[in-house]
Amino acid sequence: MLHAMNRTLDDLNITFVQHPLHADSVTAYNNHDLDRWADLYHQDAVLLDSTGKQAAVGRDDIRSALERVLVLDGKMKIETVYAIEYSDVTLLRGAIELEYRDQAGTLQKIVTESIEVATRGADGIWRFKVDHPYGALPRTKETQS
Repeated sequence: MLHAMNRTLDDLNITFVQHPLHADSVTAYNNHDLDRWADLYHQDAVLLDSTGKQAAVGRDDIRSALERVLVLDGKMKIETVYAIEYSDVTLLRGAIELEYRDQAGTLQKIVTESIEVATRGADGIWRFKVDHPYGALPRTKETQS
């Protein structure tokens, strides 16, 4: 038998400050700590690509995808645009900047806006369940077809 959970508006928290999961992601990336970065994803999480049509599924695949970004050896910043927490689930939107130098030494910058769903585990740590690093960008012909 299912029991209704007694949730109220008191369980809802909307913030516009840096969310711990965004802060932990930045720290892990900027410290080149692939293990820590991958651990910020649930074992069965999903990480979408720039088109939103392909995904790394599960922490092992996600770890490989993250490693491809880590080799850019850049500097990452994430500003939490908003975090909507309800109990142990949160919907995040982040403004991400990643600066790195290409093989010719030219400064490059990736600028994107993400949408993520995360849950807080029994250990109190927030982890991504669904991560779409390009999810808040305007639609393009590539993402529409």
